[in-house]
Amino acid sequence: MLSYFRICFAFILFSAVAQAAPGKPFPVGYWYCESTQDGEKVFSIMHYKGDGSFVADFRECRPNWTRLDPESGHWSIAGDRLLATTEIVMGNTVQFSDEYQVVSYDGHVWLSRLVGGDEMQAHGGSTFKLVRVTADSRLPDCDQLS
Repeated sequence: MLSYFRICFAFILFSAVAQAAPGKPFPVGYWYCESTQDGEKVFSIMHYKGDGSFVADFRECRPNWTRLDPESGHWSIAGDRLLATTEIVMGNTVQFSDEYQVVSYDGHVWLSRLVGGDEMQAHGGSTFKLVRVTADSRLPDCDQLS
């Protein structure tokens, strides 16, 4: 479950390598992602800050329960590769690093591929679609998942 979150997070980080939205260097801003891990839906909203830090909230939806998973850490970009280092998960200190390749970015939609790191070793490569959202965006409830 934690792996899925890191994969989606890494996907968002990849977008940083691509072209930035007007007035903001890429990937600074808020990003929304939906994905599936182990057959269950996961929603995430990630905030990439200009100082190289990030905060991410994940909602994992299972048949009989829902879990909210806050994470934070730091990101950096070199070429078309984004490196995300997760340092705190649900209030606990951790150290996970993942590398993403920016596949495409049009200022609103960002596609990235997990190409290395802890999540890659645990679950293999995945491609993620992230959509730029506003600061007041919230995670949907599990019954609202598409």
